[in-house]
Amino acid sequence: MIISDNETKLDMLNNHSIATTISTIIKENPELPVTIGIHGDWGAGKSSILEMIESDFSEDERFLCVKFNGWKHQGFEDAKMALIETIVSSLVSEKSLSGRFKDKVSSLWKSVNKIKAAKMAGSVAFSLVTGAPPLTLIQEGLKSLGENVQDQGKRDKMIETITANFSDSNQSVSKEFDSFSNTFNELLEASSYDKIVVLIDDLDRCLPNVVIETLEAVRLFMFEKSTVFVVAADEIMVEYAVKEHFPVYEETRASRNFSKRYLEKLIQVPFRIPKLGDLESRNFIMLLLVGSALKNESLFNELINDTLEKNKRPWENNLLTYSDIKGKLRESFDQVQEMVQIGQSISLILAEGSVGNPRQMKRFINTLLLRFEIAKSRGIDSDIDLKILAKLMLAERFFPSVYDEIALSLNSDGSSSVFVEQEEPSIKEESKDEKTNNLEKDDEKSSREFEKWVSIEPDMKKIDLRPYFFISKEKNVWETPILGDLEKIQSLIPMLKDGNELAIASIEEKIIALSAEEKSSIFSILAGDFQNLSSYATKPKMLLGLQKMVKIFPELQPEMIKLLENVPVNEAGTWIVSGWDGIFRGDYLEKYIQLIDDISKNGSQITLTVATAYLQRNGGR
Repeated sequence: MIISDNETKLDMLNNHSIATTISTIIKENPELPVTIGIHGDWGAGKSSILEMIESDFSEDERFLCVKFNGWKHQGFEDAKMALIETIVSSLVSEKSLSGRFKDKVSSLWKSVNKIKAAKMAGSVAFSLVTGAPPLTLIQEGLKSLGENVQDQGKRDKMIETITANFSDSNQSVSKEFDSFSNTFNELLEASSYDKIVVLIDDLDRCLPNVVIETLEAVRLFMFEKSTVFVVAADEIMVEYAVKEHFPVYEETRASRNFSKRYLEKLIQVPFRIPKLGDLESRNFIMLLLVGSALKNESLFNELINDTLEKNKRPWENNLLTYSDIKGKLRESFDQVQEMVQIGQSISLILAEGSVGNPRQMKRFINTLLLRFEIAKSRGIDSDIDLKILAKLMLAERFFPSVYDEIALSLNSDGSSSVFVEQEEPSIKEESKDEKTNNLEKDDEKSSREFEKWVSIEPDMKKIDLRPYFFISKEKNVWETPILGDLEKIQSLIPMLKDGNELAIASIEEKIIALSAEEKSSIFSILAGDFQNLSSYATKPKMLLGLQKMVKIFPELQPEMIKLLENVPVNEAGTWIVSGWDGIFRGDYLEKYIQLIDDISKNGSQITLTVATAYLQRNGGR
């Protein structure tokens, strides 16, 4: 079963305590206009907390709970007006209002339409009235200019930019907002609700203008006793949006303070979701794995409750153990035994590598389960041990160069020579200095974390790893026939993949000395990585390595042309039409120019511009 990565009311992180605290503040202070912030990194659980808050209010008829997701409106409509209309629609949907207060409802919608018209007309007063930026902050900003901007001309221009927002030519807009506010409050008083609770989610995913527009709409309501806002967002991203939207300062302490103060003016009660500690993360990983296999929902909820009790005192190191789970699940334990074993093996490394982020843990486990499902659908699940797959995926996620080395060193039986150390006692008896020397090629291998990975179960020596790489879609590595000196190839590949020009220059002599077989093997591996890219918008890291290979070995030109021809021209960045001088020659230079010509007609606007300039420099088309 794939674990949902969306918000959920099922609390496996003890976040319900935050949700309950927020709900209590709102319920016990009905006369208090307040905006509450739930801050945390992406994937920390902000959306789930909003779901819990909504659930807390679902049976309390005194409160109208309204959900708003700014990200969903991005690119389709004005976020400010979308929020206002969402709140109004939720209020006037009450049957008692639509009947008895038909005129008031009509008047309210007229006000909304007039405000929308003012916004479309680009009225300066619209932004001013809704609070962007707050007056007190602008005054503080004007004062700070004298201290932080020495150039008189620049200072005057900045002051002019700021004060332009204070035009009084649109007083009618202000009056319309007053009319809207009065009518809105009258309708709310006539309704059965004491207060409207507005839950705003995914604000930190939005573009800066959408963030500001949403916050402006919040300011319109925030001084009214009738409404309370709960805004879930990463405060760092919101502060970034403020700086991007109001670039009135140079990058100084004053500009940073402005962004921070802007958010503080809006959020009176901030809650910060703490990152999960080691024990909480490991227990969460175990719950995710058990939950993916356990069919008894009631038993799973009991296990969650027991685990949350353990998490209350993490300093006591109350790790969820094999015997804990077996004792709780009893006859149902057989369903989850393998998952528990996997959790015991991977939880430590996955917890440390995910840095306390629940979403990263979820996605790792989902990828694990998805790959096993792929194996089932292909009829090769009997070739896959889920525990081995999980261990290999840890290397893929946290030790990528080791993962690549394993794939590159597959023997004819599918085993990897990377694990030969584990087979040879003589190697195990090496001195610490000798071991260090042997591991200098790969810093990851010599790390404490890597040693943890090697030591966890199961033992991977003599295991046929080919099916695991197959379902991981790493065909470019293991399907490439490695011809020539394997050690030499393995030493060059990481630097050619890295995209560091100086590093590549330092190994040029070694590249020149490659045999035909070694040259072909290296180019095939790099080309495989290139073909497996999910996006070509930015310059691929391995491109410099490919270019160096083609420059040294001109016979690789047709393969390079073929790679470029398979790149979707409308998705390619400017790298495809620049930086190729000296790479192609003769007929292949002509083929490349033909490719550029095609891009100049079908590529993106910026790529088109660069392509056209290239053609002009090279005789045009």
